[in-house]
Amino acid sequence: MRGLAAGALCLALAAGARAGEPAPGPSDAAPPTAQEVLQAAFDNFYACDTRAEVELSVRSRGGSERNRVLDVATKQIDGMRRGLARITRPAELRGMSFLMIENPDRAHDTFVYLPSQRRVRRISTAQKDDAFVGSDLSYEDMERRRPRDYDAALLPDERVEGEPAFAVEARPRLHDAYERVVLLVAQADFALLELRFFKSGSPESYRVMRMPRSAMHSEDGHVLPTRIEVENRRRGTTTVVTYRDLEVNPELEERLFVPSWLERDRDFRPAATPAPR
Repeated sequence: MRGLAAGALCLALAAGARAGEPAPGPSDAAPPTAQEVLQAAFDNFYACDTRAEVELSVRSRGGSERNRVLDVATKQIDGMRRGLARITRPAELRGMSFLMIENPDRAHDTFVYLPSQRRVRRISTAQKDDAFVGSDLSYEDMERRRPRDYDAALLPDERVEGEPAFAVEARPRLHDAYERVVLLVAQADFALLELRFFKSGSPESYRVMRMPRSAMHSEDGHVLPTRIEVENRRRGTTTVVTYRDLEVNPELEERLFVPSWLERDRDFRPAATPAPR
């Protein structure tokens, strides 16, 4: 799905509720429409700047595990979202960097910098379904989504770990890697709790993303996941996305979010401030 994680990455996040306050949303006098639920959930998930260290733990069908650690940042520029990610571990992938740029009237741009080749290249539309650094996320998952991208309908409400949730079936209006996705959105604050992806003609989801309530981070009016569990049922693999030191709306320079910055071996996460003696 374009726009997660964003993470993934980033992997990211909605005009949902501030901690302890009801989220802005449809009036209590009438049930929300599918588009209203999507708008509130996507605003909560995407409509803020973020910065974090993100670990991807990928477990194969046979049980082996490999890890990737990235510095990730997102920023709103002229109402459009940009996402920046740079691998810090393992050593053999260090410096590999990614930039996603949302465009208002055409497909989003995705760039990757490969240190071994010392050049930036653009990811083609055909490659956006490819696995992101060997995980169960795709490049497309890192892109922002908006309600206008979907034809949506409400399904019967569900519960996620006992919590009431709206269920929205959304069908992408343009070509995508999936035919439809069912989003489970918390009724309390419009936090995304679960995404189920379906291939054409299949009644069973082939990929599921879960965002446990116990690992949510509330700050500056946004309720964001710090743990995303991705299960690829076709491949028999799983990926756990863990956000550390997540900051919401930090100060980020716009000049970081351009393709030429990818070639610079510079840290875009500030060094920790020494504790006073």
